[in-house]
Formats: sequence, C-alpha cells, structure tokens
Amino acid sequence: MNESLQLLIPLGLVLGWCGYQLVRGHHRLRAVTGLPLSRIRSAAQGYAQIEGLVRPAGEQWLVSPLQGRRCVYYRLQIVRRSPGKRTLRSGTRQVPEFRLQDATGECVVETEGADFGHIAWSPTYYGPTDDPSRAGRRPWLGIVESYSFREQVIGIDDPVFVLGDLHAPEGPDRSGLLRLALGELKQDKARLHARYDQNGDGVVSGEEWEQARIDTERELSASLLAAAETIDTTVRVRQPEHRHQPFVIAGDLCELQLTRRLRLQIGLAALGCLVTVGLLLQIVAH
Repeated sequence: MNESLQLLIPLGLVLGWCGYQLVRGHHRLRAVTGLPLSRIRSAAQGYAQIEGLVRPAGEQWLVSPLQGRRCVYYRLQIVRRSPGKRTLRSGTRQVPEFRLQDATGECVVETEGADFGHIAWSPTYYGPTDDPSRAGRRPWLGIVESYSFREQVIGIDDPVFVLGDLHAPEGPDRSGLLRLALGELKQDKARLHARYDQNGDGVVSGEEWEQARIDTERELSASLLAAAETIDTTVRVRQPEHRHQPFVIAGDLCELQLTRRLRLQIGLAALGCLVTVGLLLQIVAH
C-alpha cells in the first residue's frame, strides 16, 4: 500500500507535464493552421509564415565543421564508439540574424529563440579522433575507439521556411505632417506674407495659398527623403511574444509537416494523460 502511495507524486507530475504539453500543442496548432504564406514586400505585421533564400547579414556567417559549408546555423553530432560503450554528444551554433530573400524583397530574421528542428542530416562521416576536419566517408575500423560524425546545416543560399512574428516599420504620416506645417505657416504671418503676398495688399489670396501649400509639400518631401536615409526601414522576423505561437526556422519543413508534427505531439500527450490517469485510478482503488 505504501509503495503504491509513493507513486502518486511522480505520476501526478507526469500527468501535469502531459497536460501542459496537450494544452500547449493545441494552442500552437491553432496558431499555425490556415496561416497563409506571405510575401515579404506585402506581408502584414504580426504572425506570418514566409519562404525564401538565406543570405548573410553583412559578414555574419559560420563555416560548418564537417562539410565546410558557409552557413547561418549548424548542429554537429559526434558518436564515440569503444569496446562495450557508445557515447553521443552534439553542439549547435547560429548567427544572431540573417537575411531572407524572396521574389518580392528581403527581410532580416533574428534567430534568438528559434526552433531549428527538421533540417536534413548530412551523410555520416568517420574518423579516428573527435576532430571533424579529419573525418572521411569511409568507416574507420579502429581497434580501441572510432568516431562518426554528421551535421545539420542551414547554408547560405539554401531555401528555408520561417514561421514567426513579422515587424515592418511604419512610415511617417505625410498628411498629418503637411497639416502641421501649413498650420505653423498660417500662424507665422510675417513669413507667410513676406513669401506669398505677391501684390503686397496684406491678404494671401487663394491662388497664393495654393502656391504656399505646393511649396510646403515639396519641402516636406525633401526632408522626409533625407530622413529616410538614417531611419531603419528593415522588415524583421523574430520570436513571437505569445508563447503558444511557434518560432520555426527550417530547411525542409512546410506548414503541412508542422501541423502533422503538432498533431502527433498532441496525440502522444493525450495518450500519456489517459495512461497516467488510469494508473492513478488503479492506485486509488486499491
């Protein structure tokens, strides 16, 4: 009896974890299902999915240790084999950001917090030490120990699928700025009459005011054009603020594959809940 009661706490923790995964997976599935593919130039702000080719952001790129490819992300997996023992270790690296280009334009993808899963593995390489630069395609038949290597890479010029929060900088309110500038001109009587009262009768006619409006609009356009050179107008994709919205960067994962994966996770979590509840009921019944 006491041994059965001791199982209540770990089973309760398992049930809580499965329940959390079930709810989390359901929210993530709702966020993804039916989300249309967006073009970068015309994409609305908010949660979006886009596809394009990877370009480096300036000089920000990596070189994968196994294949020597220029990339923005890699995951290296090393397996050490010795008599009676097999050890697995892996490591990842990624750039802070990279550019993504489609047929309509480009954006910057910030990689912090991204899920880089579902990237194709490279062929397996083999070597006598844990140095991937010495690895080759032929198996190494070491007497004492041997190593095998493989890696996942998102390389420069690779096509990728990105699911994340898109932020497009808003342009200035031209009409509002024009109204403000014309209002200031009306208040400055001396400047208004000195510049536009052509006949000197002390009254700015409709024709003269129209010229003032045209000149003010032209000057505003010139100032906005000059300011645009110093304003960051880059469209960016980053991790969503809402945790139920997945942030995915993948080389061979489309929306259909992602929804299948989420449905599988939901199914496994639901199965875990049912099994755990069944065990708990059996313990309580006894």
